[in-house]
Amino acid sequence: MGSAQSSSSAGLIQSPPDKQAAKVAPFLRANHKFSIVQAHDKPNASSQQLTAAAFLAVEPVSLLFDLWDLLSQQATIEVRDNEEMDEIVTTSWQDYLGVLDRSDAYVNFFDDEVVRYLYETEQTVKAYLAESQIQAGLLAQNGWPLRQIAAGIEMRSQEVVTEGLAGTCAFYSVDLIDVMHKKPVKIEPDTVPTSLDGVRAARDMVIQQAMSRPEHCNHAVLQELVNLNSVGVLWRFLPAADATRLWKAVLYRLGQAQRSASTTSTGDASAKNWQEIVHIALTKKPELLDTLRLLKEHEQYDPDSLIASRLLD
Repeated sequence: MGSAQSSSSAGLIQSPPDKQAAKVAPFLRANHKFSIVQAHDKPNASSQQLTAAAFLAVEPVSLLFDLWDLLSQQATIEVRDNEEMDEIVTTSWQDYLGVLDRSDAYVNFFDDEVVRYLYETEQTVKAYLAESQIQAGLLAQNGWPLRQIAAGIEMRSQEVVTEGLAGTCAFYSVDLIDVMHKKPVKIEPDTVPTSLDGVRAARDMVIQQAMSRPEHCNHAVLQELVNLNSVGVLWRFLPAADATRLWKAVLYRLGQAQRSASTTSTGDASAKNWQEIVHIALTKKPELLDTLRLLKEHEQYDPDSLIASRLLD
């Protein structure tokens, strides 16, 4: 679970960090490779939605394992890394930004970089998070690299971290630089931390504000809240000004998601807690309903559970 500092100041949402890591770690370890190679197309229900749900303490977690398996079996993913292209090295890592075909090469590159930093994964993260392209790349694919690296740090997993770093490069887009400099509208001063000590309080304030309008909490809102939490996890690795800039960029995206949710009415005003909201966000997506119904066949399926009440017969 990272260092004692990160666990106490910016742990995962609404759960003791060690307990949460024990629950989420095998879920991520078993499936992280599926995430790095997904296409640039608009993502379907995969790591973005299910990792967000796992972080927000959906129970029983066995349902998420099965849902992931069912969705990943339906997907067809192909890595098109050209073996004839030059190996990515420290002098050329910026040459292939945004080239999905080089995703595996980027994974190999960052694995080598961890070795160069004497197997100090956190030092590798700190070194590359000082790069503006890496910072912007954290927001690619709806923040997938950001969540991946943060999860890897919390899990102390070099493999998850290096694939997250690779994602910042393979999914990079110059448009993300502009997003990094967007300013949130009507932002509360207390929701922008100025130090690591202020991260948890600021994050909790943002969550409380979002919870005050549960009818506007769809999946996109949940996703950005997880992204915000992930910025908190990575806060100590970023230069102070860059950490604040990234935090504001996620707040900007959160504001966009909330405005969209308020006009589409995809939430449910009766939701009283995050567990209900996550379930609603999943079951409100018609394309997931058939898959969710299949979970009823699972041996650990609880007909009295909250998710059972959300599934249509």
